Amino acid sequence: MIFAENLTAAIEEKWTEGRYPSLRSWLGATPSVNRTQVADHWLELIGTKIGQQLDQRDFQGVVNQMIHRAASACIREAAEPVLIYQCFALQESKVQQLQADLADFHARLGSPATLWFYVLQTPAELKKEFESVLKQADQSAALPAAEIRAALNRGSRFVNERLIAIG
Repeated sequence: MIFAENLTAAIEEKWTEGRYPSLRSWLGATPSVNRTQVADHWLELIGTKIGQQLDQRDFQGVVNQMIHRAASACIREAAEPVLIYQCFALQESKVQQLQADLADFHARLGSPATLWFYVLQTPAELKKEFESVLKQADQSAALPAAEIRAALNRGSRFVNERLIAIG
């Protein structure tokens, strides 16, 4: 999360994990009262920010985590909400799926001008310094945090960022 005077940005980072389930899947065949209330709360936060009353039934096919992150961006009254998905080294087809999911969600919201969605594409380039740490991590369940930090500090691993606006 980034909190600025007039901006609240919720950031979801994607690298190795797959697509999260839809709201329908997350709620399950027999939704618990708690999950139903949580989803209603998320949609209420978003709806208040964009000036609409939102109904869960209209968002069943939307990726659950996107609703959660968008709601997080909408928690501060005076701030403009922004949802950013930062993608590290994802295949282009996964980036396109992410863009399509965000575009679908934004359209279901009525394409509000008061809630911004972005994809920040950050291709990751693994440097030799970091490859040895990854090999150690594959061979050990517990890799010391100090070794990871040291490898991260030995040089940049990310190049060619690209910001893609949705909606």
